[in-house]
Amino acid sequence: MSSDPYVYEGTDTLRNNAGIRDPEALTEREQIVSFQALRQMLKEPVLGNFDQAHFAAIHKRLFAEVYPWAGETRTIELWKPEIVLQGKSVAYTPPAGIEQQMRTALASLVQEQPGNLKESRPAMRLAQNMATLFQAHPFREGNTCTLLAFMEQYARHHQQPLDQALINRVPSETRDALVLATRGQIRPLSEMVRNARYSEEQRAHPVLGRLSAEAFEATRLMGAPRIVLPEPGTQIRRQVVATSYHHALVRQDREIAAVPLSSFRVMPENNSRVDVRVLRNDEGLRLFNGDIGLALPQPGASDGALRVVFPSATHPGGFRSVSPARLSELDTAFAMTVHKSQGSEFDGVLVLLPAQAGALCTRELLYTAVTRARRRVTLAAGLPVLQAATRSPTRRQGGFAVRLREAMQAIEGRGD
Repeated sequence: MSSDPYVYEGTDTLRNNAGIRDPEALTEREQIVSFQALRQMLKEPVLGNFDQAHFAAIHKRLFAEVYPWAGETRTIELWKPEIVLQGKSVAYTPPAGIEQQMRTALASLVQEQPGNLKESRPAMRLAQNMATLFQAHPFREGNTCTLLAFMEQYARHHQQPLDQALINRVPSETRDALVLATRGQIRPLSEMVRNARYSEEQRAHPVLGRLSAEAFEATRLMGAPRIVLPEPGTQIRRQVVATSYHHALVRQDREIAAVPLSSFRVMPENNSRVDVRVLRNDEGLRLFNGDIGLALPQPGASDGALRVVFPSATHPGGFRSVSPARLSELDTAFAMTVHKSQGSEFDGVLVLLPAQAGALCTRELLYTAVTRARRRVTLAAGLPVLQAATRSPTRRQGGFAVRLREAMQAIEGRGD
């Protein structure tokens, strides 16, 4: 009989919301759900102060759909055999000591800026804090995924984003580095941090905005040739070296042509030869739904010509300007609707709710508005309207159920 209250009696399968008893099926569901949650977190980060509550909120966001105890501190001792320790386990913190160990490590993160994570000492310091948090292992399951998601938000918040594709490329190696770090062997983990920071910086590209991990590695091996955007109507005939989000990178004589994937009828494969005509290059602007720019006078222009200035996608804290003639789809505004703000993030957000509650003022709309902010939110609303919004879930009224019912009744009436 198991003494672990987190598993079904007589099994090693963790209790879960779906009642799954097959451990392999549960693992598959956990991976799918957490992966989808991680992708959503890139658009809607979990807000917090990088404290224990923030750490727990990230775990809950990742696993609440799978486990009823998501976000709750474990109440039992843990022992997990590790190959890198010849079958021994990390000395995970006992339940009574978790809170203190978490508080110490997180306070260290908050009190000090991470510094340049491409350098040895800052990377070593971050790796030591990661090792402490990993050893605390505050949850029954999902600790490594939560730790990496938390650190991704922390590093990005301090303008030191890490290449998650590199960190997660071989999960077993990442876990081994974390395990060894708890034994004082910090270097493998600190080197992983340094390489992830360097890779993320290198993947920022002045033409495409960002290279996929595959495209970055392929171009690096080729000696980092120049990447160009061919003009619409150009015929491109050569070999595909890699794909990168919205483009196929096609080798030319001394450079690489970034051809929009929309120009292909079928997704091109690596190393295949293609013969394609470029249709359009809108992706080259690196602008997306919700991006906001300021129209400012062009420096040195005597005729008052304007340029639209946007935050740089490749240089945190920098800016870039675009000719208004290149912006074919835009709205001018002093504010934007919550709907149009989706996909955007801002340091500060002012949310203005209507004077009276209505059908569109729902809990989901309020959540979307608040989560557009990285650091602060100012909510301008009367208390009755705010209360009504938090109590009103979105109700879909597409009419599908009515149409389906009418169709069934028609079939029954014919006797088919």
